[in-house]
Amino acid sequence: MLPEVDLPPPWRPGRRSPAWLLTRPLTWLVVGEIVVMLGLIALAWHLFQDHNRPLPAVVTSLPRPTPSASPTAAVVSAGVQPSPRPTPQPGLATDLPTWMAQFAFINRDQAAWQKAEWNFLQAAVRTIRDYIDKVVLPAIRRAEQPSPNSS
Repeated sequence: MLPEVDLPPPWRPGRRSPAWLLTRPLTWLVVGEIVVMLGLIALAWHLFQDHNRPLPAVVTSLPRPTPSASPTAAVVSAGVQPSPRPTPQPGLATDLPTWMAQFAFINRDQAAWQKAEWNFLQAAVRTIRDYIDKVVLPAIRRAEQPSPNSS
């Protein structure tokens, strides 16, 4: 049997135990925020992995539509192959008019947003000035005037 030995705490004598951090609300707020951030990171990673997954193959067993009487059918029957028309590809349109239209739309929205911000800021400045002129300065003037009862 070993004799019981009173071991000193791992921290210095006279100091608080680190366990006091568990009673602080800020500690739990930080822990909660870390848990939320880890959850958001896991969600983003999951969505990123789903986005990079290859798409399923296109079903090719669908019946093709029958060609109707059209100018291309007459050309094919004459033995001349029509030139293939380019099919639109999925993704962003890269031609200049499309980009210019998108930039004009973005700039119009940005200008409207900046105008709204400016109007809000001007209203806030007017409100602050009115408050200072009508409430704060009269109170200061009244406080600076000598009272009639003082000698």
